[in-house]
Amino acid sequence: MPKYNVLVGEDSFGIFIEVADYNDYDELEDIFIEQYDLDVLAVQHADKSENGKYQIWFGQSLGIEFIKKVIDEINNKRA
Repeated sequence: MPKYNVLVGEDSFGIFIEVADYNDYDELEDIFIEQYDLDVLAVQHADKSENGKYQIWFGQSLGIEFIKKVIDEINNKRA
C-alpha cells in the first residue's frame, strides 16, 4: 500500500499533486526539493470549506508522467 495517497493533475498553470493530509504535504514538498531537486512553482492550502486539500505545483515542462514516476519511486521507498 502506498504511503502517500496522491492525486496528480494538470491544468493551464502547471502540473500539481494533491494530498488531503498536511503531514504528507509537508514531507512530500521536502522530498521533492531536497532529494529530487525539483522547483516548486506554487503551493496551495485549501481550507476545510474547500475539502481541505493541499497542492504542490510544478512547471509543465517536467511532464505529468515524470511526476507520476517520482511519486511511485517515493511510495516504493517508503513502503
